[in-house]
Amino acid sequence: MADDSLDCFSFAEVLAAIKSPHVLINFVSLFMSGTVLYSQAYFQPTIVNSLGYSASRSQLMSVPPFVAAFVVMLATAYISDKYCTRGLVTIGCALTGMIGFILFHVADQDQMSLKYGSLFISLSGVYSTIPPLSAWQSNNSECHYRRASSIALGFIASNLGGILSTWIFPQSEKPGYRTGTLLSLAFCAGMIATVSCNLVWLKSANRSKIVKREELLKDYPNHDQKSHPENKRIRQQAWADLGDRHPDFKYTY
Repeated sequence: MADDSLDCFSFAEVLAAIKSPHVLINFVSLFMSGTVLYSQAYFQPTIVNSLGYSASRSQLMSVPPFVAAFVVMLATAYISDKYCTRGLVTIGCALTGMIGFILFHVADQDQMSLKYGSLFISLSGVYSTIPPLSAWQSNNSECHYRRASSIALGFIASNLGGILSTWIFPQSEKPGYRTGTLLSLAFCAGMIATVSCNLVWLKSANRSKIVKREELLKDYPNHDQKSHPENKRIRQQAWADLGDRHPDFKYTY
């Protein structure tokens, strides 16, 4: 890894983060995740109210789906960390969210229990996409300032999605909320697509770095003597300059 003394802030590092394909793909994933997540956070009591509950009862009945989402989110975050797998966990969570939105959309207006039950599934899926996506953004960026820039881009993406979310559940469409439900469904499918693309790119990038190792490190030749003190400085400089493009840096899937 790079020596902190060599890892200095520069706008080139910020630009390197912005230009990284895996960061940009994850940016799109986080935008879609943020849109769906914030829309549920903002409009859940309104959606529950449209199922026939009173205003005060709606506030109470909107709590259990969030409790379930909290428990599932902790469980999936633990699994994601334990097995160091971000992409597959995110795909599973997005697929779960899709199932919830499909059930809500196809249920008849008199099937209130089914509509309400679907909220447990959709919220659990959508909320659980955030931890692995956020961790992925950090895991696959090196060095420090490039990683910090990538994390900031992730927050920007999620909050841009939050802005969009304020318009997708208009009162005029209750109780079905066709636009919001279908857009949420489409964004869950979009997350599966973008995460799958990222998995393919990251695996390809790891293979490419192995093949092109000598080419990537040609500007950082080691001294002939392995124990030579200059070798350590050269290795650290290579890490500082190349960051996650260094052949010894392995992208997380």
